[in-house]
Amino acid sequence: MMSSIADLAIGVVELFETESQIVRRRITGMALSVGLKLGASLLIVAGLIWLVWAGFAQLSVMLEAPAAAAIMGLVTLLLAGGLLWASERQ
Repeated sequence: MMSSIADLAIGVVELFETESQIVRRRITGMALSVGLKLGASLLIVAGLIWLVWAGFAQLSVMLEAPAAAAIMGLVTLLLAGGLLWASERQ
């Protein structure tokens, strides 16, 4: 009787240890994935800022600076609105 209770306790402890290792690996993988996605998001934002600036610089050669800024602002807002619209359709 005492042996079977001890075997049960040992089995529960081993199961808990195995499950905790699995959870630890999954949490580590998830944290890495979130970190990489955050880094990618920051690089995407930086790239978009450079693209908007390049568009502004090109337009400011042909137009005055306020008009170029207004056009780039409208283009950026249209792109953001399109992305939001597309995300709502999903």
